[in-house]
Amino acid sequence: MADIVGAYALTHSSLMVGQPELVADELREACYAAYHRVRQELVESKVDVLVVLGSDHFNSYFYDLFPQWCVGRADSYEGWADNMPMYKLAGHRKLSADVIDGLLDRGCEPALSEQMRLDHSFLSPLHFITPDMDLPVVPIFQNCLSRPFPRLARSLAFGRALGEAIRASAVDARVAVIGTGGLSHWIGGPDHGRLNPEFDREFLDRFARNDVDWLTGFSDEDIERHLGSGGHEVRNWLTVRGCLPNGAVERFFYEPIEPWWIGAAVAAVRTGEAR
Repeated sequence: MADIVGAYALTHSSLMVGQPELVADELREACYAAYHRVRQELVESKVDVLVVLGSDHFNSYFYDLFPQWCVGRADSYEGWADNMPMYKLAGHRKLSADVIDGLLDRGCEPALSEQMRLDHSFLSPLHFITPDMDLPVVPIFQNCLSRPFPRLARSLAFGRALGEAIRASAVDARVAVIGTGGLSHWIGGPDHGRLNPEFDREFLDRFARNDVDWLTGFSDEDIERHLGSGGHEVRNWLTVRGCLPNGAVERFFYEPIEPWWIGAAVAAVRTGEAR
């Protein structure tokens, strides 16, 4: 059976990869160090496969066909190179198939794709945490881009089902779950570039405490008021939390980084229970 040996929630940003010079050296290196710490832990934990929850920016999905969730079931994946290098990385078809079946067994009905392409929501974190792209991935798209969105409670429940589906797989693999996105960022419109560090920090505190009522108690309008148009990506954080609901959380990094237009955060969810 597959074993979840760790989970991480972290920010994605193509600017973090493509325009590092926008940010002062000390702050940039502190941010990068948090991603490198994830990389080191993946090595130390002898992770075999990454299950990566990302979103999209109208690269792979548009209104002709727009799923709420889609699981990649391919032998390999390519990126879009949106402000980033053009990466190609291996998939893990058997674990993908087991995840899809396991989700169906638990009342979730994701789409599947054997031709999924990955934009920077997947690849900007992977650029730092597996720079050689030498770990196979099971990519899972979650709609964090366009209404109607999955309800927050459903994103959390999807995480619980995902965790169970991974553990039920017959694949003998050590798995890390990665959720990408957030925190506060306003993209486009008159508030473009705005951040909300006060709310980001409260979100991180509530995430660590697994305050489910608070985390799932927001409307879409609430999210956009507190976290901006890009803040819907916290759904991927909730899905990671659902995989390890009782796990202790260790915050590696948080800073509002205005030149990258992002409240940048990296957190680990441990397999052991919080004390």
